[in-house]
Amino acid sequence: DVILKVTLRRAAAKILITIIPGDKVTFDSKLMALSDGYLIRNMPNRTTLAAEGGYPLNENGAKPYWKSTTISQSPYFNLVKVDGKYRLELTAYCYSHKWLVDEVFEKGTSIVMMLPLIYKESDDKEVTYINNYYQFSITPVKEELTNKYLEIKRNTLYDLRITLNAPGAEDITTPEEVKEIQYFTAPWEVVNLPVSGENTVKYLKVN
Repeated sequence: DVILKVTLRRAAAKILITIIPGDKVTFDSKLMALSDGYLIRNMPNRTTLAAEGGYPLNENGAKPYWKSTTISQSPYFNLVKVDGKYRLELTAYCYSHKWLVDEVFEKGTSIVMMLPLIYKESDDKEVTYINNYYQFSITPVKEELTNKYLEIKRNTLYDLRITLNAPGAEDITTPEEVKEIQYFTAPWEVVNLPVSGENTVKYLKVN
């Protein structure tokens, strides 16, 4: 027998988002069922192993390789109960992407969510928000990074942790941009995959 050891790196990045309600916000399972879900703005929809046609910066006449998805719920959009309170967890995947800080709106990748919630305005008043939209950047945007590139790297895990304590925006076209986000990144773990006639192909579909 001939044994070949090959290192394969994932072409996609994995994104985990955990949204925890603050002391003035409550998530409710019945309300969340009314949510349209989430969309990925400027999601890279192709990738290459080598630079071609200006990739990944879209220079030299290269065609744009990202698009925004339609808003929808999916099995990756979950309401989870922890210590008696609901929190929202989302798992998403996308290909590598690179853009200038001042191109965040046109090219930056972010996630927009519709999150119905109950907001405690005062000790004796609670208000329910249904059409309630937020936007979360996948990578931190800092003003001192002007004229610098931001990027999403392949084979990397992006872990975003957010505490919400206020309502968002009523219009999906102008969602409330949340900047208080804890960002953690790490390379994906190495996984050994034996290949033989008894094993089926393993693959990842980018959603």
